[in-house]
Amino acid sequence: MAHAGAASLFHTVFRRAFEHALDDLAQTCAHAAKATEAEAEAATGAARESARAWATFDARYRKHTVAEDDVLLPTLASRIDNVASAYEFEHEAEEWLFEEVTQCVEALARATTREERAELGAKAARIVHATRTTLKAHLAKESEHVLPMFEAKFKREEQAELVWRFIAKLPTTDVRDMLTFAADEARGGEIDALE
Repeated sequence: MAHAGAASLFHTVFRRAFEHALDDLAQTCAHAAKATEAEAEAATGAARESARAWATFDARYRKHTVAEDDVLLPTLASRIDNVASAYEFEHEAEEWLFEEVTQCVEALARATTREERAELGAKAARIVHATRTTLKAHLAKESEHVLPMFEAKFKREEQAELVWRFIAKLPTTDVRDMLTFAADEARGGEIDALE
């Protein structure tokens, strides 16, 4: 097994957890849109649970981007010109998408008729898909561009220190949940994807 730098490994754990959360939300919204009257109660319950899960995800991702903006990007900017501001702009664009998702999943959770669920579920599924696509592209770009710069410009010890500073900006429960997710992925045979 190759040994990834601390920043790369931690970023991969966060990226995979975020992608899984968005995949689950998109699937739930699509299911709610297609639910029959017989499935209405289950679809409504799933939509409400998805709204709660989205709120948790949204809060967690916002903390993640704040930690990046406060810790990682300024440090990167201190050694490499013209990189940090592009990612800060992407974070701002993601905020708009996240607000749209919030409105859609909350409206879906309040839907009372099959017609409302179908319309709002389809709309929510589309905006979640757009957000998922945008976020995956952003996270992939970080993996392909930013992390190699970190690994080239920062020693392993510096990377580890940056990861700890990043972790210190996050609530303990968020870090615990991400590490639990990583451990579950490793037990599920997906450890290679984390390296």
